[in-house]
Amino acid sequence: MGNYIITNRPVQKSGTKFKMKPREGRAISTSLYGGELKDKETFTNCLLQEIYPDTGFIKRFTDPKVKSPLFDLYLSIYEEMRGAKKPNSRKRDVMLFIHGYGHDIQKSQRFYNELKKKYVDNDQSTIGSVIMFLWPSQSHFFSYEDEKQQAKVSGIVLTRFYITLKYFLDHYAGPYENNNPNFNRSYLHVVVQSMGNVLFETMIHEITKAYPDKKDNIFKEVVLVGADIDRDAFEEHRGLERILDYCSRVHVYFHKEDLAMTASRLLHFMHSPFTVYKPLGKFGPSNMQMLDRSIKAVDISDLEDFIQADGVNDLADDVIIQHRYFMYSSKVVADITKVLAGTHAEDIQERKSTDTPGLFRL
Repeated sequence: MGNYIITNRPVQKSGTKFKMKPREGRAISTSLYGGELKDKETFTNCLLQEIYPDTGFIKRFTDPKVKSPLFDLYLSIYEEMRGAKKPNSRKRDVMLFIHGYGHDIQKSQRFYNELKKKYVDNDQSTIGSVIMFLWPSQSHFFSYEDEKQQAKVSGIVLTRFYITLKYFLDHYAGPYENNNPNFNRSYLHVVVQSMGNVLFETMIHEITKAYPDKKDNIFKEVVLVGADIDRDAFEEHRGLERILDYCSRVHVYFHKEDLAMTASRLLHFMHSPFTVYKPLGKFGPSNMQMLDRSIKAVDISDLEDFIQADGVNDLADDVIIQHRYFMYSSKVVADITKVLAGTHAEDIQERKSTDTPGLFRL
């Protein structure tokens, strides 16, 4: 299966298409660009097309002669998911990954390479493809609050991805599946890291508030790792209150010694000294007893197993900061792999149940 990029980062013209700028600066686009990442191709060499706005998208459903880059992108992904290109493959699920704070293109490239290695090239995994959403993000400590605002704006932009994807599923995939009841079913999952959760929470809240008729369970599993949002995000009148309108199950992974979350609390205090911020990625969900049973939390604070990282900086992040465990802890990778395969929460080995319903320790 192919792997894909969707981005609202600044781009530059390359013939009739676009490429991401190697040094994107702090600009943010209200357009979306997308394309397939060829084998061994780097992000800056990947040819992209403008997929939103796309004036031909709706017309394409009734007139196949109309050009629509967005329709072509969705069709390519969907045909791979239903096994049209490789009918006997069991690895047809897709992971939509949303990165966190401080991601220049080079860091995003390393994350993509690691995700592909741990989840696509993993024989135990059902993931056959990664779609990586790249939003404008830099690596500057004092740009934290600015990046949080960029994440919120990017969440509004990504809402357009969701709405057009739902339209495609309703008007193309739905009719196909009704006429072909024995089609090969596969799933779209979402994995969100760190400040990317601000973006994801904004998108869910925006759809719920502004487009309530578009709510649909189009995601299967949602996995939130090191989430830099408030731990009460699932409660009434909060951003993820209606998350189960969009997916079948949610898993939250948190680490009490996650130093990135400690730094986030400090920066939050510097910006808003009279409020107390408890990140979901450090404390886990509040009031677990009151949450729907399809929302699970996994406390990984006792883990000490780490896969060898690619470089000194990643290794330091591994062992000291404890924030990238979804890539560099073999036990967390195995646990998430089983979650994405749909394994019942109580049947996943290694994790232990607690006295709190829905809360596990790994």
